[in-house]
Amino acid sequence: MLKLNLSAKAALLNLIASTHGYRACWSERNAANFDQIMDLIIAAATRSVEPPRDPKYGDVWAVVDPQTDNEVAFRVCVGFRTLLTLLDVLSKEERDLMPERPVWYSLVLTSDPAYQALIPDFDRLFIPKPQHVNLLIEVLMAVNEPGYGRGYYGFGDSGVGKTSTASWLFAVLGYAVISFNCKANMEVEELFIRVLPTPHVDAPEKEVKGGAAAQALNRLAAATEKNNWSQSYGPLLEAVLHNVPFVVDELDLAPPELLPAINNLLERRNFAVAGFKDRFVRAGSGFKFFAFGNTGFLGDLSGNYQGRSSFDASFADRLYIDCYEDLKKEDYLKIINRNFDGTRLTREIKECFASFAAMLVASKNEGKLQQSLSPRALTALIRLYLSNADYYKYPLMYALGVTMGCLIDPACRETVFNVFTLSFAPLEIQSSCDVMYAERDALLQSDAA
Repeated sequence: MLKLNLSAKAALLNLIASTHGYRACWSERNAANFDQIMDLIIAAATRSVEPPRDPKYGDVWAVVDPQTDNEVAFRVCVGFRTLLTLLDVLSKEERDLMPERPVWYSLVLTSDPAYQALIPDFDRLFIPKPQHVNLLIEVLMAVNEPGYGRGYYGFGDSGVGKTSTASWLFAVLGYAVISFNCKANMEVEELFIRVLPTPHVDAPEKEVKGGAAAQALNRLAAATEKNNWSQSYGPLLEAVLHNVPFVVDELDLAPPELLPAINNLLERRNFAVAGFKDRFVRAGSGFKFFAFGNTGFLGDLSGNYQGRSSFDASFADRLYIDCYEDLKKEDYLKIINRNFDGTRLTREIKECFASFAAMLVASKNEGKLQQSLSPRALTALIRLYLSNADYYKYPLMYALGVTMGCLIDPACRETVFNVFTLSFAPLEIQSSCDVMYAERDALLQSDAA
């Protein structure tokens, strides 16, 4: 979790103090006694499972886990842009584009390591788009009324920063979230109740030759014979029970039965769960549904799983639908500058890499390619190029050959090489792409000798 420095702690303490009628007199010097001062403020905090309505800047909320009745976090209401400044996140120009709207920031967390493990790690190199952050905050801060709750669905091509934006926001705010990736042929039951084979207490598990797979089959056979099974809660049920946000990726692959369940949970209606001890659940306002995928609703946009989506109008009516557009050259250039500041990459080479990535996306949209370079793949390509510049004769083509698997196909290779030639023309590379690709594994003469 991100940490506040002393001056930032003093600023927050003064904000809390002024809200509760105390004189704002804490400075960086006495903010060193942060824990002792916070004990006084926490005593005045609103202790509840549900977030307070209409919070004011400086309000403090003691977050209670409904399953344990323990306080898991103490959150203070602060302006989002102000919080980014206090945490020293993003540049000033980037912060100025972010909304200054109230958010709950986890100032103090429980010592429970299981809870802390649910808070995403912060990625300082990631630059989120303000419009997506704003809508995520809108959903996160809303108090869902029965019958009127709304979730969030962000879609776009792979690598444009969909789930990364949500993880970035939750890491900044210090929110515990539960995540899940949908997969082909999954069953909706595994999101709620998982049934697992358990060895019989009176019959020790037999040793079976054949490794882990054979042991698993033996355990399954024994459980079936003895009718001895154990249950565990799935990720969606855990999120509902603990009243925390639920993030699901690859929603395109979700089974159709999941959608009515989400509709009921968003609207805070009783939802029956087979095998659950309390028979039904009802989501609190702390439960939020954030989903991401590649395919747009109603088949309007193509995606990796087009034709697999089970979305319908009823489900869409309960979600904010946020389209993540393809990255432009300037977006790739920001990513390159942030990841490779201080390296041997010149400004000219950075421009070439940014143009190359943007033109590959355009070629993919025109149907000429099935693969482009995501920001993750682009940074991997550049790192590989830099780390092998002193070893390979053509390090750039060596890096490209192992980063873009589609180059094995001659048609793909021709398209990529045309884009490469145009993008890297300012470098005046003498050798042709075909020659460099054919000799991409050739070492420098000094190393070969």
